[in-house]
This record gives sequence, structure tokens and C-alpha cells, in this order.
Amino acid sequence: MLSVVIATYNSARTIEHTLSSIVSNRFPRDLFEVLVVDDGSADNTLELAENFPVDVYPCTHLGHGSARNLGIKKAKGDIICLTDADIIVPDTWLKKIWDYFDRHSDVDAIGGPILPPSDDYYESNVQKLTAEIYYEDQVFPTEDMRIQTFEWKTYLASANSAYRREALTSVGGFPESQVIKTNDMYVMWSLVEKGRTLVFLPELKVSHLGFPTTLSGIFRQQFGWGKGKAITTRAYNYRHPRKISCTKEELRKELYPPYALTKALVQIPLRSPRDKQMLRCCHLAFYYLGLLYGRGFKVESSVGGK
Repeated sequence: MLSVVIATYNSARTIEHTLSSIVSNRFPRDLFEVLVVDDGSADNTLELAENFPVDVYPCTHLGHGSARNLGIKKAKGDIICLTDADIIVPDTWLKKIWDYFDRHSDVDAIGGPILPPSDDYYESNVQKLTAEIYYEDQVFPTEDMRIQTFEWKTYLASANSAYRREALTSVGGFPESQVIKTNDMYVMWSLVEKGRTLVFLPELKVSHLGFPTTLSGIFRQQFGWGKGKAITTRAYNYRHPRKISCTKEELRKELYPPYALTKALVQIPLRSPRDKQMLRCCHLAFYYLGLLYGRGFKVESSVGGK
């Protein structure tokens, strides 16, 4: 059985799209279950989810790490499929996951790219441009790729990934500290460190609906992503000393954000359309500010012992 676990928080705007896409998958209904763990939403996310043939578990607001772990604990399947409440999965999503794990007994986890939604979904031009910029700047691989290092850009996002249950439990599930926002990256690094096999599959695609519609929303999202990456890296280093060493590759990653921002600024008069390029500069600037803030964050008292 496949168990689809969705951690939600104030997702009323998009959760119906997500659940409709999952329950309408062309896959035998008796071979998968859907578990929605509501992380203390203040809107009507819970009520909307209960309109679908899924199992709903309300809990107090402890963060997505705790919510996902509760879903994994309640799940019956040997394969845990993860997505978010602002994602649309294609109707072949579950079959592709099933078939891949069936053919590759040595693989512990898989994930794939996250694409912009269709043109008729966007609420504003800012949202459309933001989605395009996100997809263009990710540069997802075009061939299957085994993740062998401490990746960031190509990683198994909680919005589109699947794990063997045994692999997840071998690293204790997702970290539940609320300061570790990118807990999917933390799990991925933990599995890589254990020598587990993780594969990025370009054909395992989903669409993301949760792109912000305003400049302030872009700031919150990009600043949060930058801060989340920096804090997660610091937390992992704290619990796993010297696992991420200062190699040339790590130095390149450190220098990339200011380099990308400088390059984007220089290209404003050269790259068309200009408003999209200016918005890209905002993305990079907000993200870099989040990185700088996160690097100064004291993680020791927030994530517990090593």
C-alpha cells in the first residue's frame, strides 16, 4: 500500500485542488490511502478536507515536522508519499511511484520537479512571473540522478517525494524543532549520510499553486526559504559535527547567492521582459537577506542535543 501524507496549515485556498488530484489518480483505490494532518489551522482547511475520502487528523500547531511524523505513525503503507496542500499531482503520480519502487528494490527514496501551474490558475501577473522565475532558476536535471552529496537545489522536497517507511524510521522521521523549517532537506541529508539510495526523477512531476501574489508575499516566502536553508544547515552541523566540510563545492555554494544577485542586477537592461528581471532581483535579494539572518541564528538552544 501507498500512504499519501499531507501536513496542512491554513490551506483552505488550495487543499481542494490537491485532494481532488490525488483521489482521482488512475490507481487502484484499495492500494493507497490519504492522510491529512491538520497542524492547527485557523481557517476551514479541516472542514474542506473532511469532504473527501481521506483520513483527517487534527493536532495542535507544532510545525510540519510533527504533523508529518504523526501521519507516518498512522499510515498503513510501506511507501510513504509526501506532498503539500498547495500541490496538484498528475493522475499517473501514484502509479509512477509504485512502479519505480517495484522495479528498484535498492532505492530508498525518490522525488521530482515542482512545476508552475497552468496559465488559467494565476490570480495576478506577479504570481505568474514568480512561478516562471522559480522554475527557470531551479534548473532541474533532465535525467535520473542519484543524490550523493549534501544537495540543496536538487533535493527531495516534501511537496513531491516518496520514501520507504523503513528508511524514514531509520533516521527518526522528520525533525520536530520548529526552527528547522526545511525538515525535508534535513531528512535527505541524514539518509545520504547513512549511505541510503535517493534518486531524483525528472518524470515525477507536480504543479505548485502556492506562489505569492504580492511583493510582500514574495518577501515572506523568499526570506523564509533563505532563513530556513541557513538554519537547517547550522542545525545539521550542530547535531552532526564536521559532516558538511569546507570544500571547494561548499565555498562555491556560499558565494553563489551574492554572485547570482549581482548578475541579475547587471542584466536588468539586457534581459527581456524587464519587469520579470527586476522581480527576479527581488527574489534573490530577499532570499539572500534570509540567508544572512539565518546564519546569525542561535540554533543550539532550539534543536536540542547532538
